[in-house]
Formats: sequence, C-alpha cells, structure tokens
Amino acid sequence: MKILAKEKFNKRIIIVLVLFCLCISSVFAAERIVSLSPSGTEIIFALGLGDKLVGRTDFCTFPEEAKKIDSVGGFDGKSFSLENILAFNPDFVYLSNGMHNHLINSLENFGIQVYVSDINSIEDIFKEIISVSKLLNASEVGLNYVSKMKKELNNLKEDSSDVNIYCEIFNSPFLTCGKNSFINDIIEYAGGKNIFYFLDSTYPQVSEESIIVNNPQIILAPDYSENDLNKIYSRNGWQNIDAIKNKKVFSVSGDIFTRPGPRVLEAVILLKEIINEE
Repeated sequence: MKILAKEKFNKRIIIVLVLFCLCISSVFAAERIVSLSPSGTEIIFALGLGDKLVGRTDFCTFPEEAKKIDSVGGFDGKSFSLENILAFNPDFVYLSNGMHNHLINSLENFGIQVYVSDINSIEDIFKEIISVSKLLNASEVGLNYVSKMKKELNNLKEDSSDVNIYCEIFNSPFLTCGKNSFINDIIEYAGGKNIFYFLDSTYPQVSEESIIVNNPQIILAPDYSENDLNKIYSRNGWQNIDAIKNKKVFSVSGDIFTRPGPRVLEAVILLKEIINEE
C-alpha cells in the first residue's frame, strides 16, 4: 500500500512539474520588436515596452522617442523587404492588415512571432491593446491602460447632437468614413453625427453631390494645408453648405484623427472643442 501511495505521489509531482513547464514555455517576452504599424508603435510605448523596439517605419513618429529608433523604410510594404526586417533580428513584428499580409508566412517560417493589426472601431483599439499586452507578457499593464481609456472616454461622451460632420480623407475621388470606422466612433463620442453614418464600408467613396445634399455643418480635413482649405471654400456648388457659409472647415492632425491607437482620446477632445466652438 505504501508503494502504491508513493507512486501516486510521484505521479502527481511529475504532472505538476509538466504543467509548470508548459506555463513557463507559453510566456513570451519579446526582446526585439519591429513595428510596421504607426498605431502599433504607439501601443508598444503605451505598454511601457518602448525600450524593446528596435525597428519602425518612417511613419512611426510618435511618441518623440520613436523617432530615435532606426527605420526599416516606408509604411506600404513596398518600400522595404523581408531582408530589411530580418536585419534587425526581431523576435516580434507588428504588422497592419492588408498592407503587410504578404510578410506573415515568411516571418513565421523564421520563428518570429507576428501580430496583425486590424482596427475598425474604438472597441477594436481596446481589444488590440489587451491582445498585444497578453502576447508580450504585459497583461496587467494592458488591462489597466484600457480600463483608464474607457473611463476617460465615457466621461467625454456626449449625447448625439444634430451637428452634421463630414470627414474628408481624400478628395480625388472623395473618400470619407462610414459607420464601421473608428473615425465614425470619434465623431459620435464627441457628440456629432457623421453624414455618412449609414454607409457600411469603412472608408467609402462618395459623390460630390451626396456631400452637398447632406449639408455638413462641420468639415474635417486631416492634414490639409491652408491652401487646401481655401480650395474647399472655393469648390463649385459648395457655397450653400453650412460649413462653408459659417467658416467651419478645419484641418486636423492626421496622426491623431486617422491613426487608431491610444491617442483616440485626444481626437475626441479636439472634436468636442470644434463642435462647441462659438
């Protein structure tokens, strides 16, 4: 009986040790991160892992410390090669869906952990921060950061108003944000109403006539120069749009308004100020 009891005890010890080893092996702590996603770079720094970042793109410009990190090249995936990335000897690469999908298999074949960013809403931003924090062994930091973001956003959230807003992503052709975009969420959190909220596409192409008919009271133009804004004011047929008549066309930071990351809070605050401006 004593021998059987001892064997059972030994088996239990072995099982515990195996489970312990499995837990240890499942924890991934990246030491060399390459980010090909500007919003991903901001998330990495928000999680306190900026010191692990060894490579970035030319467009990963926030926070300021990111600019000191060596660049692999541009953002579109055509201005750098797999070899450029491998030269940084990364163990984790942050990609953007659609832009960098062609790199996934190759990177994984080299034993490199990858994460593919795919954000279409503010809720997606929360989920991505938590997912990345888990992958990089910083779960508690990620959960706390998202909890704080949600609290601040809920404090900022305004009841829906009748202020119609048009966000011009591009003008040839006209591209804007539909209801399934995080920019639509920014507009709603700030208390505005996206004039193209009814379009399912994330960034739909729209006609100039539809913009005029929907009569926006505020026009947002990310990263437009003063000359670009003047051209909007002088567009044929736009003279009766409320935003044109009342001089409510604003150039806003593209980095803040079109980059789905931690600074979405800033975007909501800035838009609230624009909406409430007398």
